[in-house]
Amino acid sequence: MMKKNVLSCMTAGMLSLSLFTGICPAANLTPAYAENDSAAYRTAADSEEVNTGTQTTAPVQTATTTKDAGPQVPEMYGFALETPEIILQVGASQKLHVLLDSQYYHAESLVYVSDSGKVASVSADGTVSACSEGTAHIKVSAKLNADNVELMPNESPVRSVTATVTVVDDTLTAEQKTALQELEQKENWLIGEFRRERAVIRGELAPDAPRLTHDEVNAFIESSDSFEAVMQKLQDAQAYPDYFGGSGVTLIEYWLDDCGTEKVIVILEQQELVHIRLNPDGSQNAWDLLYPVRQNHAQSFDSAAVTRVYTLFNEIADGDVNADGTFRIADAVLLQKWLLDYPDAKLINWKAADFKKDNQINAVDFTLMKRELLNKQA
Repeated sequence: MMKKNVLSCMTAGMLSLSLFTGICPAANLTPAYAENDSAAYRTAADSEEVNTGTQTTAPVQTATTTKDAGPQVPEMYGFALETPEIILQVGASQKLHVLLDSQYYHAESLVYVSDSGKVASVSADGTVSACSEGTAHIKVSAKLNADNVELMPNESPVRSVTATVTVVDDTLTAEQKTALQELEQKENWLIGEFRRERAVIRGELAPDAPRLTHDEVNAFIESSDSFEAVMQKLQDAQAYPDYFGGSGVTLIEYWLDDCGTEKVIVILEQQELVHIRLNPDGSQNAWDLLYPVRQNHAQSFDSAAVTRVYTLFNEIADGDVNADGTFRIADAVLLQKWLLDYPDAKLINWKAADFKKDNQINAVDFTLMKRELLNKQA
């Protein structure tokens, strides 16, 4: 584990911003039976692999079950992948070959879902694009034609098959791979991606690449007649946002400095742009709504989520192990549970517990943490 030096970040002034789309954007059309928002529709016209058949009237098939114990394996009616396991180099793409009998399936209902868009994304026609080294699983779902298949009561008409995609990258050095792995550990706590930092590590973006400025963002807003137009200008100006993610609500962060103490955040579902300033410890200092212009607008974003992004990225070592922006007794309780190996005790910001600065967490750090808490309360 290596500690990142962010001293210069704490005093950096306003620089600029970054942007909306990542290296491998996921599709965002989601039917009712898709499991997440990275699903992509696929139509019969999109693929030559869909078997249209020659029968004009298909025989009705009855789905059967047995009384054997254990989970039942549903009848697939010829639905399968020609190649369920593929290996791709970063930057390469390959179309999944789906075997589908249109007598029993609605070909236009095919849906593709990647469980890791940062590793491999999938388009509406089933083309898999390799984004970064790792393993992803592409789930392909199709809906049975109820006119030709008699389902059991409460049986789902959806059938699914999965392709395992292994992405390799021979162009990265061992140091780059290590840096990406460390970054991914932070991302796993956030349900999101530090897209600009990923691009820097991979050599796709210079570390000192210009950022957008607050004035530029305001100019984009003033010259646009819709939220979509604002986002298009941001996307055209910068290819990589500093952070893209969230649970329930998608936050896209464009930092105005290298550490994120000042930033513009897009709240995607609400179509809002907010300007935020943070204190050096990650707590919120001030905020104002940039778009749309409203009177008496209440704060509509989770400030704790914004703080967590900041403290995890910058590895703020101030005792705030739960990354809520405040160092208090709750952090000491969490560290104690973690040291005692409680199964539900997880240090979101483990660097914050390293009071000895030796990249190890033990009872000595716990003692130093308690001492620091007493000093704060004195």
